[in-house]
Amino acid sequence: MSFAPSSPKPSRTNEQFNQAEMERLVELLPQAAILVNGKSQQVLLANNKILTLSGFSRHEMETARLSAIFQPVEAIASLFQSDAEPVSLELELVRRGYPPIAVVVETRVISLRHNRYLIQVTSKDELILKSAEEHWKTQIWGYLQQLSSDLISSPDLHTAWKLMLRSGQLITSADTLAIYSLQSEDLGLLRTVAIGIELPEQLPTSDLMHLRNGRVWQLHQRSLGMLHRAAREREISCLASAPLGNQKGLTGLLVLGWRQPTAPQSCLSMTKLLAFLADLTLQKYTHRDLQQAMLNQSLRIEQIFLVLQNAIHDNLVVLDAAFKVLWLNRAAEITLGYTSQEVAGHSGESILVGPDQLAQAFELARQGIPTDNLTGLHLVRRDGNTFLAQISILPSRVADRLDAILVLFQDLSEAERIQEHSRQLEDRAVLGEVTAVFAHEVRNPINNISTGLQLISLNLPAQDPNQETLSRLQQDCDRLEELMKSVLAFSRHTDYVMEPLDLGQLIRRLLERMRPRLSAARVTADLQIAKDLPEISGNPRALEQVFSNLFNNAMQAMSENGGTMTVKLRSLEASSGRRVVETSVSDTGPGIPPEILDRIFQPFYTTKTGGTGIGLAITKRIVTAHKGNIQVRSIPGATVFTVQFTALPVRHHGEDGSLWNIQPT
Repeated sequence: MSFAPSSPKPSRTNEQFNQAEMERLVELLPQAAILVNGKSQQVLLANNKILTLSGFSRHEMETARLSAIFQPVEAIASLFQSDAEPVSLELELVRRGYPPIAVVVETRVISLRHNRYLIQVTSKDELILKSAEEHWKTQIWGYLQQLSSDLISSPDLHTAWKLMLRSGQLITSADTLAIYSLQSEDLGLLRTVAIGIELPEQLPTSDLMHLRNGRVWQLHQRSLGMLHRAAREREISCLASAPLGNQKGLTGLLVLGWRQPTAPQSCLSMTKLLAFLADLTLQKYTHRDLQQAMLNQSLRIEQIFLVLQNAIHDNLVVLDAAFKVLWLNRAAEITLGYTSQEVAGHSGESILVGPDQLAQAFELARQGIPTDNLTGLHLVRRDGNTFLAQISILPSRVADRLDAILVLFQDLSEAERIQEHSRQLEDRAVLGEVTAVFAHEVRNPINNISTGLQLISLNLPAQDPNQETLSRLQQDCDRLEELMKSVLAFSRHTDYVMEPLDLGQLIRRLLERMRPRLSAARVTADLQIAKDLPEISGNPRALEQVFSNLFNNAMQAMSENGGTMTVKLRSLEASSGRRVVETSVSDTGPGIPPEILDRIFQPFYTTKTGGTGIGLAITKRIVTAHKGNIQVRSIPGATVFTVQFTALPVRHHGEDGSLWNIQPT
């Protein structure tokens, strides 16, 4: 088309605005634009964008009327109906050599006085494209928001990367996405996560070096490495890659690929954005895993320390640098009488009360000097009692600064008691030896006195009044003789020859021999032997003495009115887990008073008239020599002695378990 001749253009020298400034402003506008005279509809100025859109030259455009530029002509007048508000209208823009295109024309008033209007022109295609771009940006923002939420809530790195690739596929429409992790210089890159077209599982480290700055490769370009060659084989037309990490330390590679002929406009920027997110995610989970590992290690060490500090037998008190109590282990709580919670925060010197040497050791600890094995010191318990202790004070320093003080101490009061007891035993041993020698030496004079008394008695008439005195003296000599025999028997150390022994058979024979005495004392013996009673290792003569003493004591307890002596033998498992043979001897006598029950095994203690008090002491010694134990229980109307010996492995069947009774005649 051609422009119709127009009226002469008004002289611009008479215009009331700065022409040069207006030209610059119109040119700076982001849309195609023209400045027109609203009254004459003459184009005054045009920017390059309207010239490009229409295809006309500047001279043609700036000498034309609007009716030559826009269609339909009858609609043009409506652009100038408003005095102030912008007017928007859909028209067609005439183009040189091409069909008209649909545009949106927006008119703004520049100067009503001079009828100057600015008309901005936007093609409908551009508006549609811009709308699609805005929609795409909104969609991407939604994907990124969802991706951020998914990355935070993912349980592990692999799941987070998988979700990120799926979101990346939705954003970019890529046909393949993969993340490669750098293993080592030798192993190269390993495909960690991937979706879509399968790429190689491993890549050499050189591929990461070629692609360290991020780039877009297309099918017509030269392959830079194994990754590009694999893409060509899989008919991938475009491949975008971006490294993970930074130039100082690359950790992997993110790859996106498309089969469409041309690469998406923003493929590299989107790939770099996804690589940035992947690297952030990697750092997050690496940091989290490191923190978790450190936490687990700390918890493990703390748990081990808690177990150790309560398991060690030494008492442990931990103080801070200000000598305040942090905590006590269980042993220290028991020894001192305080709980860790109640003394936490209190001064350590208020619970570790001792002599001046302890205060001096604390002062050295403040200077970082340890003190090991302080001995001979006494600490004070909560109840005011003191105990002998061995103490070590060990300062703990962190970065050349006193951080804590460990006070380890041992309660030596038990060792002190054991030492005292050992000393008493040694004294008793010496006393026993002296007693044995004394008893041996005294027997000869007693025998001489007894012999002399017998001779005097023989030389005096039977009716002599001194016979009664001589008789009493003779009885005293006999009693002293028996007492000396008992003392010698108790003090004499005997090595017993042990042999396998059927204890039930031994007691059965012993009761048979004692039948006349039992009958005379009006005592019924009730013997009960369990089936399959195992043998024990023992000395027959020594064990006969044990049970003779127990049977005699039972008969003496029932001497006034008679009664029943029950003897039971059975096999059972002791608390230590070993098998034992237990023998109980019970009587129906008056019982033993509680106040003397704990003393009946002491030598020379007796409540019987004329007794030596040595029988039960000898019994206990023999039982102990057989590695057994003996106990006594008593209530009014019954007393029970229980003896236990370790059982030998069963070699044959024992008694049939029938009851055997001895009735008084």
